[in-house]
Amino acid sequence: MAEIKSTLDLVMEKTRDLVLSREERKAMEREEQMKKVPAAVQRYLEGATGLERLLEELDDFPEHLKPEIRCLAKRCLLDALVPGEGGVRSRDALAALAEDREKPWREQLALLFEDHERSRREMLPRIRAEHLEALAAEGIRGDAVVVRPERSSQWQAVQQELSSRLEEIRAAWRAQLASD
Repeated sequence: MAEIKSTLDLVMEKTRDLVLSREERKAMEREEQMKKVPAAVQRYLEGATGLERLLEELDDFPEHLKPEIRCLAKRCLLDALVPGEGGVRSRDALAALAEDREKPWREQLALLFEDHERSRREMLPRIRAEHLEALAAEGIRGDAVVVRPERSSQWQAVQQELSSRLEEIRAAWRAQLASD
């Protein structure tokens, strides 16, 4: 009676003489290493690790992959970048990873975050006061009145303008990364 073989046995028989070439092994190693970068960046963005640890992790990669690894890390950080407090970790890591030729983007990013913080400090209290005054004129006042100035059309317009500027910086930086 003939022996019945499992699919695994058949596959193993057919592939036992196959060996990866040096180029295929390098490509597999590269792919494995590249998969680790987004995970390291995500741990940093979530606050599970600090900036120093992220930089150490990126330096632990094989030397021949470091330029590509740093480029991928910057792309991940650019994708996560948002104006305001939510983007501070991304901004800080990008500043630490930026090379000399990326200085203009790093500086523009710093100015954008400064503008955002200044707008928040100056506009939100003023908008809050204006809304409370308008409500008081209508006879609505008291401790139970809650005004959320960040929902006002004025603040939304500022946010939109900052987001547009951020997208310009992001696109220019990505273009430079793609050309490298």
